[in-house]
Amino acid sequence: MKKKIFYLITLLLSTALQAQSLEHYLSLALSNNPQLQALNMRYEIAEEKINQAAAVPKATFGAGYFASEPETRTGPQRFKLSVSQMLPWFGTLKARQDYARSLVETEGLDRLIVERQLALSLAQSYYRLYGYQQKMHIVETAIELFKSYEALALKAVENGSASVVNVLQLQIEQNKLSEEFLKIQELEKAEEVVFANLLSDDSFEGIQFSEMLEIPLEDLMHEQSRLAVNPEILKYDKLFAAVQQSEIVNQKEAQPSLGLGLDYIAVQQRSDVLLNENGKDILMPMLKLSVPLFKSKHSSVAQQLELRQRELNYEKNHRLNLLENKLAQAIALQNQAQISFKSQDANSAQTQKMKEVVLSNFESDRQKLTEVIAMEQLYLQFEFKKIEAVVQFYSQTALINYLIF
Repeated sequence: MKKKIFYLITLLLSTALQAQSLEHYLSLALSNNPQLQALNMRYEIAEEKINQAAAVPKATFGAGYFASEPETRTGPQRFKLSVSQMLPWFGTLKARQDYARSLVETEGLDRLIVERQLALSLAQSYYRLYGYQQKMHIVETAIELFKSYEALALKAVENGSASVVNVLQLQIEQNKLSEEFLKIQELEKAEEVVFANLLSDDSFEGIQFSEMLEIPLEDLMHEQSRLAVNPEILKYDKLFAAVQQSEIVNQKEAQPSLGLGLDYIAVQQRSDVLLNENGKDILMPMLKLSVPLFKSKHSSVAQQLELRQRELNYEKNHRLNLLENKLAQAIALQNQAQISFKSQDANSAQTQKMKEVVLSNFESDRQKLTEVIAMEQLYLQFEFKKIEAVVQFYSQTALINYLIF
């Protein structure tokens, strides 16, 4: 069962070239997550309740001493010992065990849902970290580029072909970029805390992404009908089955209960007469029958269980509608990311060509500095949007996989 669950969650995260890294972090998160550990305890408790359901009622033991000894033909009665055991109607214990097993299955689905939600949160945090790192890398590259422009401008000032104002403009742009870098860095630090908490690992020191993520440009197909196998929906089916088992238990408990007993009465010998069975003790086996004459309690329970089944159907349909809305929105955002990436990639390529033209003019005409700065700003904007599209695409892909796989 655990291997199957792990396979399903690994499938959820098997996107692009980062699946192996995500699988490593997922394995760590599943091992350390305190919520999952608590759910494991709940699952074990539910399993133990199967044994509890098989238990019969307590045996009853009694002892009595006759304060005034009643006389019998064979002698006065001294004391009485009794034992009795009530037994539920045939099939009641099995019905209770079946009900307990159905609750174990719902606990298992609760655990699976949390595992998948953890995997989803981990994947989305992972891609946000990727986006912050890529943005910082782009900003660092832009800063180095402006430094090279500043060096050219300083030489031009020495040659008298540019003014100090040009140098100051480039320095201001560097300051803006440094500010942007620090802001993104703060966001990355906060996201690292989120990621470390999802891992439940205090030794986490960050991720270094070595590969670039690309967005597939072909159309993606999604089977919305697979929402019916989402654990959040399957849970309602298991709850419905548990209610049905509870109704069987209710019907069994409405039947009579059988009881077996034994009474032992100690008799003292008579001294005034000789008898063959003088002082013979009394042993009396007993059969008891507990009959529920008034079944209003069980009728009420049956009515409650019927209402509970209807409630579960309504809740299931409501949850299915919510998941369908999430899936539709995730698909739309995924498609938007594809469109945006394709558009921004084309814009970025065009801007790069324009930069080359502007830079060639900048070498001969220092008055073109404003255009150089504008082109760099435009290029930076398009590159940022490309990264945001990548992060959005893979975050929504993880959500879609959570919903339909």
